Amino acid sequence: MKRYIKVNGEWIDTTTEQEEWGRYYRLEESETEDTKVYYYSDEYGVDYYVGILEDQSDESQEIHIVEFIVYTRYMGMFGDEEELSEEERTQYKCKTYEKAEKIADKNKVGWRGSYVEVYIDDEFYRDYEVE
Repeated sequence: MKRYIKVNGEWIDTTTEQEEWGRYYRLEESETEDTKVYYYSDEYGVDYYVGILEDQSDESQEIHIVEFIVYTRYMGMFGDEEELSEEERTQYKCKTYEKAEKIADKNKVGWRGSYVEVYIDDEFYRDYEVE
């Protein structure tokens, strides 16, 4: 078995402890020639069925998406309220979360006076104003 396995559309790192699953995985061929994936629970000592093996690899197949959303600021009708208008979205794909953070920490997009929100994997990471 390789380090990363894909089950139910999700890549699992078999060397790290999962929240819901144990640490030790086992593959078993079924009568239908599908490969079933089980994990061994340390706490109970029982094998639990996870799903059908879809793929496996020694390298991580996980992709993290960094998204920059650029807004232009407009003054409201009475000059006391700001309004934001979304202008563009830019995405970068990264194989590691650390690389995604490095890209997200840079002020890569926007123009003077624009407001930018940065998301990693659809989670708010930070924002900045381009000066």
